[in-house]
Amino acid sequence: MSEENINILDKSNSDTIEKNFEKLDEIVSKMQSGEISLGEALEMYKEGTLLVEDTAKRLDMIEKQITVINE
Repeated sequence: MSEENINILDKSNSDTIEKNFEKLDEIVSKMQSGEISLGEALEMYKEGTLLVEDTAKRLDMIEKQITVINE
């Protein structure tokens, strides 16, 4: 098994993705509650954008590793 394939089996990567989704869910709930200021909403939006980018990169990496495994 190559080193590239080891990452797909790394539980910390999937844990990070799960934590990103949990944090995104918290952000969405807080923003939808209407109980935060515009400044707080902007900061949460920025944080959410970074979480989405990180998650997308991690999922893309996993997808590429799966493609390599299936070839």
